[in-house]
Amino acid sequence: MKRYPLILFCLWSICLLQGCGGTSSAADAYTAQEPFIALSVRTEPDLAHAAYTVEELYADSDVVVEGVVKSVSGTNDTLYYSGMVYTQMQIEPIAVYKGQYENETLWMCGGTMPLSTYVLNLEPDHPEKNNRYSAEEWEYGMVSQQFANNSAPQMGDRILFCGHYAEKDPGTLWNTNVTQGIYLCDDETLSTSALLVDENGFTEPLAKDILARCGGTVSAPMEENGLPILTFDRKAFLEIIG
Repeated sequence: MKRYPLILFCLWSICLLQGCGGTSSAADAYTAQEPFIALSVRTEPDLAHAAYTVEELYADSDVVVEGVVKSVSGTNDTLYYSGMVYTQMQIEPIAVYKGQYENETLWMCGGTMPLSTYVLNLEPDHPEKNNRYSAEEWEYGMVSQQFANNSAPQMGDRILFCGHYAEKDPGTLWNTNVTQGIYLCDDETLSTSALLVDENGFTEPLAKDILARCGGTVSAPMEENGLPILTFDRKAFLEIIG
């Protein structure tokens, strides 16, 4: 079993993106009808381990499975650090490339969840525990957390998931090396925004290996503060992992 490399945050950047102000005009007043992002958190990891090659990523994973996401939800009520938003997923498997997949829940760091539930589950000494939110934020607000550019899949997405069993909860599979194990896919390509790539080609070693061997390209962000996406050849990647 591998110990999940839970990383204590190095940077919390918290900002209120929406709210209700008493000075707003009736035309500008916010009417709380749908969920909105009330708390946005960005966390940069200090990775304890990372694969440098596709072969290392494969070796670090207990299970490599492809499937379609059939349910997805955010939580911070886990055996690990409650200040982190985690995403848990169930998939309809299409193919298993390593190990045995028996419908275990897939987990990753980052995602979205209701603000009220997030605060409720925090440790008593967490700085956000006693923050004051408006009634609208408390009822409708969501927390969004981006962890090292991890992008949480949505229902209906087809993903390739490289995961390892957690020592504290062996019935779950966690994103291999915290960020390196989740890829959106179709019949021809795989893609990720979590391998620290940019439009200038500056990459972490695993991304550099993929670029060199799988015909990868890096797209520039489509919007300000967007994430560059590494897209590469699915067939070449699968041939490497056998």
